Amino acid sequence: ICLVVWPNVFRQSISYFKFFVKVRIIYVVRKFLVSLLGVSVNDQGRGKRILFVNLEGLGDLVVMTGVLKHYAAALPESEIYLLVNQSTGLTREVLPSGIKEVLTTNYRSLVRNPWYGFQLANRLRRIGFETVVSHDPSTAEIIGKMIVLEIGASRTIGYEGLGIQFQKPFDSNMVHNVAFVQKSLFPRYSEVIPSIDRTADLSNRLPHFLRHYIAIFEYLTKHQVFDSAPVLYPVATAEEKVKKTLFDAEIEPGSYCLLSLGTTTIHREWPPERFAAVARILQEKNIPIVIAGSKHQAGLARAFRQVYRGRVLDLTGETSVIDLISLIHLSLFSWSNDTGNTHIAVALKKPSLSILGIGHFGMLSLYGYPRLNWWVYVKGSCLCDNWHCIYTVSSSEPTVCIQAVQEEDVKRALNDLLQNVHDQPKEFEMEFATEI
Repeated sequence: ICLVVWPNVFRQSISYFKFFVKVRIIYVVRKFLVSLLGVSVNDQGRGKRILFVNLEGLGDLVVMTGVLKHYAAALPESEIYLLVNQSTGLTREVLPSGIKEVLTTNYRSLVRNPWYGFQLANRLRRIGFETVVSHDPSTAEIIGKMIVLEIGASRTIGYEGLGIQFQKPFDSNMVHNVAFVQKSLFPRYSEVIPSIDRTADLSNRLPHFLRHYIAIFEYLTKHQVFDSAPVLYPVATAEEKVKKTLFDAEIEPGSYCLLSLGTTTIHREWPPERFAAVARILQEKNIPIVIAGSKHQAGLARAFRQVYRGRVLDLTGETSVIDLISLIHLSLFSWSNDTGNTHIAVALKKPSLSILGIGHFGMLSLYGYPRLNWWVYVKGSCLCDNWHCIYTVSSSEPTVCIQAVQEEDVKRALNDLLQNVHDQPKEFEMEFATEI
């Protein structure tokens, strides 16, 4: 009991400390700097400039392209800017057309350094925006919502938030963040778009993130969305770089599995030994494996290679996000239990196999092209619990819902996916669905 309880008490304490630092110290100092030293907002032509702020992770931004691709047509008189976390690695080249500029910021520096945030506010003021939108469905993400209020826009718009964050907050930090946004930030916004699911029954499946993005888009543009499939475009230079890497390893484009073993937290990681056991199917079919991931996932890649005897090219820690997009684009299929890679695969219309925990069941999963994008999961007590299940295991263990996924479950899905890939589904059979 102590192995589970005390680490969780420690996590809760750290969570509150982070909230206190972000809101009571960093934010207050940054506000003071902006009020005292902030530059005047550039009024020249700002009536046509609109800024979307979304500082979430790579996967969330890829999903957002499902509506981002429509803004230029829906707002033809506007110049659209996008502010993202630089760690996503996304550039205008890979995103839908119609975006004038992708601005980046270092999220860690925003959280820790009030002077850095002040400089960002001045940078945005020098551009000058009439309208700024917090295009992030998560109420708990507060840094971007603070920035919206610091750049002198005439119209500021936010989204009320995800119902799960009100009904089952993940931890005390989420409770504090949501309350702070609702009581201290949103009252200062010009408009707040109502949540689509704040009072909905969220016990069986959560609305997909796309539905929240669509609600924001339709409110802003007064247009309906009929095609919400995410889309990315590989960069030519990255394609050539990846092809050379594959050539040097004697791997043909379109012949390999792009494997990612890591996730954002250890609680969601399916063990590398299980991946290796299932991957024997690929060994038997002579399908090479290319491993990609951050340098922090080197240990997982090493553990996989120690027990797997098939062909492996390990690129862990050696690729950028732009390279990763090309690696997935040139693969036979993508396989992971980190939905980030799967979002990229969906946006590229590439086959994928994803091992899924069910804490956010349906929110960032169970969508795509039914013949191509396969999800493996086991329903149980973790269903739609907003990942409260991590509090039932030690800090080094996967959650119960991840552990419940057995090798045979994944083998069946892998064989079915490979059969579909072999059959080469026609374009008319590849209709995008927000629910699979």
